[in-house]
Amino acid sequence: MSSGSPARAIDGRPGRWRFGLKLLQAAISAALLTWIFHTPETRAGIAALLAAADPRWLGLAVVIAGATVAVSITRWHCVLHVLGIPIPFRRAAAIWLIGYFFDLFILGATGGDLMKALLVIREAPQRKITAALSILIDHFTGIFALALAAALFTLSRADTLLAHPATAAIFWLLIAYLALCLSAVPLIIVVGLVPPPAWVRRRDFFRRHGGEVHQAFRAMLTGWRGMLKAAGLSFAAWSGQFTIFYCSARAIGAAVSARDLLAATPISEALVTVPISIAGLGVREQSFQFLLGALGGVPLATAVLVSLGGFTASLVWNLCGGVVFAFYRQRRLH
Repeated sequence: MSSGSPARAIDGRPGRWRFGLKLLQAAISAALLTWIFHTPETRAGIAALLAAADPRWLGLAVVIAGATVAVSITRWHCVLHVLGIPIPFRRAAAIWLIGYFFDLFILGATGGDLMKALLVIREAPQRKITAALSILIDHFTGIFALALAAALFTLSRADTLLAHPATAAIFWLLIAYLALCLSAVPLIIVVGLVPPPAWVRRRDFFRRHGGEVHQAFRAMLTGWRGMLKAAGLSFAAWSGQFTIFYCSARAIGAAVSARDLLAATPISEALVTVPISIAGLGVREQSFQFLLGALGGVPLATAVLVSLGGFTASLVWNLCGGVVFAFYRQRRLH
């Protein structure tokens, strides 16, 4: 493998704080999963549901997970195009899949963004800041889709969710999370339209990179049609994620209504992005337990299996990213 390969960049011994963070994430995941599976009744219920699972629905979930991955890659490539970074679709797909693989190991369900940022910066070293910003901007389009899904489906069940202390807390956490993320929209507009003032340009970082940041945000505003396309693809990706969980529920014959899943999925998807567990494990299952239980009286074992089934369908494509990583070789744009 060449000296410039991404593998070398992560071979070094991590700092103590990084090791401690991974250890904490593993401990939280283990604690949540232990709490979920701690009763014999729950374990027996899960075993019975698994024994009766329909593999055809699980296979369909895997196929839909693959389609969702393809839509997500297309969305990021669209953002790259708006920002003027001409990475071919095939290379963008490889980088995205590698990041998806690393989601399994670092910083919750979005830790792979660190690897994606590293790889895309190496592909476009002359525009490092813009390349890194493409990851952040891609996530913002996802936040818009999540906010739209929450407005359409979750808010309509607010009375039911607020009637239970646990789900009420989760509901307000979703609202706070989306409000915080969407509050960045005015900042994007200001930075894109107004050049940095003199006192900002005097700062060392902004003296070197402020112009590039300004141009990147301005490209978003002038390329608003491309950004709308990316937002639409984000909603398609979210719809795919919901369908994966629906197929998981059908696979085990769970009495979970589509309406309940539509209300629960935006909250669950927001929570797993918080970097407190490995790949969102434990957090997703716990949230489904509370949400589906409150919305439709779904038993614990059923809610957990719906969540784990969806995770397993996506895991197939996470592991495909590992295969891509094994054969990936760095290139630079000319």
